[in-house]
Amino acid sequence: MIESLAMQNYPLIKQSALLNQTAQLSVENIRKALYPQITLNGQATYQSDVTSISVPIPGFTPSLLSKDQYRATVDIQQNIYDGGVQKSMNQVVQTGNAMALIKNEVDLYKVKERVTQLYCGILYTDAVIGQIVYINQDLNNALNKVEALHKNGLVFKNNVLQIKAQLLKNQQKLTEAQAAKKNIMDGLAILINKNFETGAVFETPDTLVQTKVIKVTERPEFKWYDAQKNNILAQQSMIDAKTQPKLGAFLQTGYGRPGLNMLKNDFALFGIGGIRLQWSLGSFYTAKKEKPF
Repeated sequence: MIESLAMQNYPLIKQSALLNQTAQLSVENIRKALYPQITLNGQATYQSDVTSISVPIPGFTPSLLSKDQYRATVDIQQNIYDGGVQKSMNQVVQTGNAMALIKNEVDLYKVKERVTQLYCGILYTDAVIGQIVYINQDLNNALNKVEALHKNGLVFKNNVLQIKAQLLKNQQKLTEAQAAKKNIMDGLAILINKNFETGAVFETPDTLVQTKVIKVTERPEFKWYDAQKNNILAQQSMIDAKTQPKLGAFLQTGYGRPGLNMLKNDFALFGIGGIRLQWSLGSFYTAKKEKPF
């Protein structure tokens, strides 16, 4: 019950859903790179000089180009092969999200451990307080008997004082134990966001709860280390993918003056399309990488 209250109150319990949503949005944005990319462009320029033909050609008089030129285009680009960049970017997002989720699990695991420690601390202080109370009862009974014997002259007064001194020591221990319990209860109240009443009773389980024994290598911390390793490997894969050759198709259509025919000084429609190959030459100089793990 107390552990579930602590989980409900802990802010990170709500973070898992936000992390998954963020990862989904990132993957969706990466996937959009596969769609055709459409760009609208407009340009108006005035040039200090234009291309002209100074060599006379019989029977042909080229028109003089205007120094003010205009162009409006629609550019369409489509990736055909990206060298594995999209796949590697998806892996980086997914491994990064897995790393964040497991880190969240690690923090929640620590909260559960802390709740267990605090609850056991309260049970321990309760046991200490109970022992001190029983000892004080025995000392009070012994004090009554010794005082009666002292009145009858059967024991020395020093015997009475010794018992009273022990009672004072025990009372000090009782005060310290009660203060320690109060501090532990305050710490537990912060975790579960609920205050305890003054006479709150903390019960000891009648039977031991049968829990699965977690191997050391199955602790969430080890899962987090593996997730970090996978994320680093995914980032290395993305770096390699960026140096691979990439193939894409493009199409540009537009309207302007001059068009593709630079010898005509008229507004005209024009279009151009083709295949583009890109390859980063940096791949030839990439140093040999050793496995990080």
